[in-house]
Amino acid sequence: MMIYYEYYVENALLSSDPRTTDDYILMINQGEPNSLAYWKRTMKMFTTVTHGRAYADVTWHDGQSYGVDLEGNVIIFDFRGGLEPTSGKIVQGVPSEFINSMQLYIVHSAGELFVSTRDGIYRHPETKLYGAKEFIVAKVDVDNECYDKVDDLGNRSLFLGYSASLAVEQYGCRANYIYFTDDCVCAFRFTEKGGGKDMGAYNLFEDTIEPSYTDESYHKFSPPIWIFNTPFSV
Repeated sequence: MMIYYEYYVENALLSSDPRTTDDYILMINQGEPNSLAYWKRTMKMFTTVTHGRAYADVTWHDGQSYGVDLEGNVIIFDFRGGLEPTSGKIVQGVPSEFINSMQLYIVHSAGELFVSTRDGIYRHPETKLYGAKEFIVAKVDVDNECYDKVDDLGNRSLFLGYSASLAVEQYGCRANYIYFTDDCVCAFRFTEKGGGKDMGAYNLFEDTIEPSYTDESYHKFSPPIWIFNTPFSV
């Protein structure tokens, strides 16, 4: 049976904390019909800002939303001038050879924009196995429309997953590590045990992975999510 998700929300992100301000914006990434949409308290419904472009991840910084599509392009919408955003600016985030069969994430941290790729999110057609083996991180220069591959995040760590992507500095986290959740959607939908096994911490400098669990960790319905204390973000 074919399952079709109309306006399926892949992730949602707030521009600011609703507990501290009424002037916040909710941005959602719609898997169908492949678009970004936003909402404010003064609006009765969501307004779509893109059509026909499938996005992998979205983030906020200083009144601007940043999305990365499945081709590695970064699109920026500027909400600082008022209710309606300015036209989206599109720049190349990472080259196509970085993203073949990869999952992409986007993170803004300390004035820098990072796009990360992750392999192993699709099950092998014969073995049906999957799992991350490598992450590639690129720092994107929006003004000059260029990027640099990086293997040193300084004191920062990245938390990546379908639910959210964030950078933190220390707070008990290991610097230069990428903490990741299981993002193989097919495992949750179409396997007997479900998904959840592919979670761990990736050492960006040494290209090694430490799994989060040594025993089995599966769930048929609920993918793992990150829960952040917002002051920890950098």
